[in-house]
Amino acid sequence: MLLTPPIRARVQYREEPEEMRQLLRSILELDADAAEMYESHIIMDGGIQNGVLGKFAIQLIMCLRDEVKRVTGNGEARPQRPRGR
Repeated sequence: MLLTPPIRARVQYREEPEEMRQLLRSILELDADAAEMYESHIIMDGGIQNGVLGKFAIQLIMCLRDEVKRVTGNGEARPQRPRGR
């Protein structure tokens, strides 16, 4: 058993909405199939400027909302599983 979860990271910079959705689908599908807990980080280059969310950060958040709704059917995130299960 892993003591720390595997980490997956991806940098986003001015991607089109469909590219963001593909990444999010991949993460959500991996979560559904994973036997172990893992972490996924999306790093948004230029996502915040002077404390204000940028256009592409907002676009990513909207894509995330849509993909969570698609996967769960109601827009609510699944309850977090205990680590190692």
